[in-house]
Amino acid sequence: MQANNLVKINGNAIEQIVYKSKPVITLRMMDELHKRPLDTARKAFNRHKDHLIENEDFFNVPYEQWSNFLTVQNMDGQKGGRKSSMTFLSQTGYLLLVKSFTDALAWKIQRELVNVYFQTRQATPQNPIDEKLDRLEKLKKIKSAVSKQEYESIKADVLKNLGYREHKQGLNKKRINPIIELLELLVQSDQTFDDVNFDTNNKGLVVNYTTVSLNMALKKISDDNQLIYTYNSQILHSRLKALKNSQWVYAGYVNRSSKHRFFQLIRLH
Repeated sequence: MQANNLVKINGNAIEQIVYKSKPVITLRMMDELHKRPLDTARKAFNRHKDHLIENEDFFNVPYEQWSNFLTVQNMDGQKGGRKSSMTFLSQTGYLLLVKSFTDALAWKIQRELVNVYFQTRQATPQNPIDEKLDRLEKLKKIKSAVSKQEYESIKADVLKNLGYREHKQGLNKKRINPIIELLELLVQSDQTFDDVNFDTNNKGLVVNYTTVSLNMALKKISDDNQLIYTYNSQILHSRLKALKNSQWVYAGYVNRSSKHRFFQLIRLH
């Protein structure tokens, strides 16, 4: 657990708290940021606790852990005194509780927390692809916690920060090869697709596929992550053959079934 990275919210520098690799806030921090009377967030938490998932939306952190980093000024007074456990909210937990805050300041604070505080990392920096995948996954989780209007506004800001730009054909990426990004999302997905098979060898993760099936799989992954997908099987095949200077390597044709030709990609260790 860490608390030393300063993040500016509404013009004020606050210490970011990270627990289990996730930025979190205390209930007292929520009150102070939103300029609400003390215990407003705690009362909201107690009212809606049955709808929150522990270790996903909130964490009950023992005194022995939080006392190692949290200053007296930032302590969240709770029953049982200062040696009791403390409640920390994750991004989804915060968004579920803040839904009842509808004043102008609440919208501003919510936007800054989502776009800055909950996106900042203290751990070893991720590579660009992992960073984008992590933030897109968080965007998916936000969708069920806020209104459609709020989600579309947050989504536009997040995609813009990730390097997307808008034009007449939709949102396109500037920097990272979209095929590589979709392949990474496919690997992380728990979905299965016919004629797209995963294995490992001494080089890394192996994907055996038919071009038609892989194209359908990437289209589904793209739809799930609100991304634009414009490839057909022929274009996808040519793009995969042209992969260079990446973790993914096109290994070519490997075998043929009674109906289909199978090709192979390798994600190197």
